[in-house]
Amino acid sequence: MRCLVTGAYGFIGSGVVAALRRHGVSVVGAGRDLDLAHRIHPEIEWIACDFNTDVAVAQWLPRLRGIDAAVNCVGILQDSLRDDADRIHAAATIALFQACAAAGVKRLVHVSAVSAEANVESSYARSKAKADAALETLDLSWLIVKPSLVVGQGSYGGTSLMRGLAGLPFVLFLPGPARERFQPIALDDLAAGIAKLALTEAPSRTTLYAAGPETVSLREILLAYRAWLGFYAAREIVVPLPLLRGLLKLGDAGLARSCLLGAAPPRWCSSATTRRSTAQPSRRRVGSLPKASARRSAPRPPRCRTGCMRAAPSPFPCCTSPWPHSGF
Repeated sequence: MRCLVTGAYGFIGSGVVAALRRHGVSVVGAGRDLDLAHRIHPEIEWIACDFNTDVAVAQWLPRLRGIDAAVNCVGILQDSLRDDADRIHAAATIALFQACAAAGVKRLVHVSAVSAEANVESSYARSKAKADAALETLDLSWLIVKPSLVVGQGSYGGTSLMRGLAGLPFVLFLPGPARERFQPIALDDLAAGIAKLALTEAPSRTTLYAAGPETVSLREILLAYRAWLGFYAAREIVVPLPLLRGLLKLGDAGLARSCLLGAAPPRWCSSATTRRSTAQPSRRRVGSLPKASARRSAPRPPRCRTGCMRAAPSPFPCCTSPWPHSGF
């Protein structure tokens, strides 16, 4: 079996590649930086693509020859001078979906986000929602997977912010009361579940919400990260949310830095509030992911303390967080 994985050297995509290879799958990775791709996964075949420019079905069809299944893991946090979220998450992704349908790809798994809803303020969420809606109209065996906060050996997005906060010396700054609730999922478990779904025929044409077994607060996650990093207990300082929003808006205005580095500054995409995602029965049927493992371990590094994976049917508790620059 040959499986195309887009975004295959990214945080989630790299884990999916490893999980598929453990099943004996011949993986074809797709990405725009092939030098980096070959360094991360030299053992697989690579093809070049750029979701900023590859927005036509005709550009994707040649890449799908001989492909049995596809897993789309492409995603960016926000717009920048280099990246356009709407083109990457919507236009190019929809072109990929349509090409899969035209080429007769037997299975398509799309990694979306729990915040992917048309009425959410961030361009990340709105653009992801466009692709989800387009995929639901296509006549092929598709699945949409919406993970909760993903915790792994690396970090990306929200976990980069959390590690940055947890790693400060002597103090631990808490954004407001830090009572926002998460159901973190281990990257290894998420990747294993996605790989299994790519190799099976059912469930199909549904949206799965993937979450870990425990609900924890933002404060608890920060304390766990701090302990994992080997730091002593620190004085906790609550930063009022209005002040935090003001500081982050100042960061949004730092366009000079983004012009030099080709990356946009951190944005306050939406306030960190707990919400419940309610499925619309007329639009989707909510299924469940197979458990990737049944292990429950004693306290361990944050990357593996949520070892059991499940898919939570809506309503699903989740949290929308400010996304940091990875160099926090």
